[in-house]
Amino acid sequence: MRRTVAPLAALALVSLVLTGCSSSAGTKEENGDERVSVIASFYPLAFIAEQVGGNSISVVNLTKAGVEPHDLELTPSQVASLSSTDLLFYIKGFNPAMDKAVAQSTIKNVVDVSSLEELPSPEAEITGNDPHIWQDPAKYSEMASRFEKVLAEIDPAHSQKYAANLATFKGALFDLDTEFRAGLATCERKEIITSHSAFGYLAKRYHLIQVGILGLSPDAEPSPKRLNEIAKQVRRDKITTIFFESLLSPKVAKTLASDLKIKAEVLDPIEGVGENQTYFSVMESNLVALRKALNCS
Repeated sequence: MRRTVAPLAALALVSLVLTGCSSSAGTKEENGDERVSVIASFYPLAFIAEQVGGNSISVVNLTKAGVEPHDLELTPSQVASLSSTDLLFYIKGFNPAMDKAVAQSTIKNVVDVSSLEELPSPEAEITGNDPHIWQDPAKYSEMASRFEKVLAEIDPAHSQKYAANLATFKGALFDLDTEFRAGLATCERKEIITSHSAFGYLAKRYHLIQVGILGLSPDAEPSPKRLNEIAKQVRRDKITTIFFESLLSPKVAKTLASDLKIKAEVLDPIEGVGENQTYFSVMESNLVALRKALNCS
């Protein structure tokens, strides 16, 4: 399939990734100016911060690689760091420990993008909305805009640089969205069976139908009734693939797929990434997996 992400935009993004990330706040630039310290609660937010801030900020991602961010537990030092950072970037309601720590902190500058949530929880017993908004590139772009606005207010000396970085980032997201629209425009099926209901925004954006084995809680266990419902739908709609996630146990998805004699493949919610991966590379892999599973032309 034709790739639409502009090479120059991609190179600019790689450059920003290499220069923007730091493991500690308050680092000095070569000219002696102190960089803006940013704490992000988990990867999608840290990636935005790195892309927009470049080498004018230092970014700390509270969720280590390989840790499921829903289950993040903060250390006392991490909780204390919230009150000393220049800017906190998080999604209220995504992680209870994070919400509690923010409520106890004295942090002044906070970017909370939970107001962008619009899909209700797929689980009737859970109130509130689905927080996985970064799965929609358009919403991810809006998340970046909100971060840049506050960052520029904190550090007006670098506001033009932040605006330029944001424009490059948003351009790459626009290209990604265009590629997804084209790639998923003509498919034999629309249903995606997922182990965890983390793809509601992606499904809405590209006119797919998410069928979650589990709801928003990735640690829950599916009931026999739910597994039977999934099995019936797989047979009825001639579904060929059940998707599981890289940070969660694939046991349920793989067992069900084996019983139904269909494939089990990764569809990554991008809550964390592996070495040499980025939001863009994982989204590209997800598109390949979706096109294959849905038999798109």
